[in-house]
Amino acid sequence: MARSFVALVAFAAIAIAAPSPITPDPNGANKVGNGQGLQFITGGCLSTADCSQAVVQSCCAFIAGGSSTGICSGIDVGNVNGKAGCGFGDGGSSTDSSAPAASSPPAAAVTSSTTNSSGSSAQCAVDTSLAGSQNVGTGSGTQFITGQCLSAADCASGCCVAQASGPALCKAQLVTEQAGLTCDFSCSGSTSSATSSSSDTAVSQPATNVAATASGGSSTGSCPAIDTTLAGSQNVGTGSGTQFITGQCFTAADCASGCCVLQSDGISLCKAELVTTQAGLTCDSSCTGGAASSASSSSSSASTSPNSNNGSSTGSAVTGAAGSAQCTVNTSLAGSQNVGKGSGQQFITGQCFSSADCASGCCVQQASGTALCKAQLVTTQAGLSCDFTCAA
Repeated sequence: MARSFVALVAFAAIAIAAPSPITPDPNGANKVGNGQGLQFITGGCLSTADCSQAVVQSCCAFIAGGSSTGICSGIDVGNVNGKAGCGFGDGGSSTDSSAPAASSPPAAAVTSSTTNSSGSSAQCAVDTSLAGSQNVGTGSGTQFITGQCLSAADCASGCCVAQASGPALCKAQLVTEQAGLTCDFSCSGSTSSATSSSSDTAVSQPATNVAATASGGSSTGSCPAIDTTLAGSQNVGTGSGTQFITGQCFTAADCASGCCVLQSDGISLCKAELVTTQAGLTCDSSCTGGAASSASSSSSSASTSPNSNNGSSTGSAVTGAAGSAQCTVNTSLAGSQNVGKGSGQQFITGQCFSSADCASGCCVQQASGTALCKAQLVTTQAGLSCDFTCAA
C-alpha cells in the first residue's frame, strides 16, 4: 500500500511538471519541408533549411514532448517556452529530459556565441543587405532593434547580442536578460576598432538614462533640434504616431508605441511601453516650442491609443477584411516595402499583414486600422495576440 502511494505521488509530480506542448502556426504549413528558408518564427519545419534567416538568426527547434515536426525559433530562445533545443532535422537531438542528453552541445553553442566577446570574421563584417547597415560599427547608438551591430555602442538599446551564426544583432535589453542572454557582444575585427573603446559606455547607458529620466520628470523643456542623421527624422514632431522604437520623438504622440522616453543627452526616443514601465521609467516625455507644438495638442489622445489598440487584439487571431485599411500598405511608414511579402524582414513597429512579415514573428492589430510588428515576449506578457492576419 505504501509503495502504491509513493508511486502515485511520483506519477502526479511527473504529470504536473510536464510542459504544455506547443503547436506550430498552421498558417505556415505550405512552407514546411521545402528547404527554401521562407518559414517564419513559430511556423513548422523539418530542418533549419525551412526557417527564414532574414534579420533574425533562426533554427528548427525540437518540440518538448516529441513531435513529427519542429518549430522555427530564434536561436537564442530555442530551448524555452515548450521548445527543446535547436537541431531538429539537422542531426541534433532534443534537450527534453525524456530524450538523450546529447542535445546539450546546441545549448552550449548558443551560450558560447552569446558571451563571446571576440567575434568571428562573419560577425565583424558589415552585411550591407540588411536594413540599417549604415549604422554598423559607428558607435553612434543609432541602430534599431534587429539591426546588425559590432558592439553595444552601435545600438540605441545599448544591447548587442551575438548569434550562433551570422552577424550580431541589436536587441531589447529586458527581453535579452529575461532569456538569460547577455548584451555585451563586441567584435574585435578591424572594422569595429572605433567602437570598441565606447562599448562599455554604451552598455552602461541604459542605467544612465534611468537616472536621468527619473530625476528629469516628464518634460525636457524646449524642444531640441531634430537630428536628421537619425532614421525616421521625418516623423519627429508630427504627432502622427508613425515613429518606430529608438527613433527620436518630441512627445508620445510621435511614437507608434505611444512611449517617448527622455535620454541623458537631452534627446527623447521612442521605446517599448512595457519594457519602459517595468524599468520604472515614464513614457510621457514632452517638449515645447518649435515643431513640437503641433504634436502637443494630440499628445494625450495619441499616447493612450496604443493601449486601446492593443486591447482589441487580445484573444483569438484577428483577421482584417480585404480592401480595408488593415490590408492597405501605408507607404508613408518606414519599411513599407516589406509589407505583405511574408519574408520576415519587417522590423518592430513596421506595418504587417501577418506575422510572416515580421522579423519578430509577431503582428499585432491596432485600432487605427494598421497592424504593426511587435516584440513577441513583450506582447504576450501584455496578454495580447501576435497572430493578426490580413485576408487577401
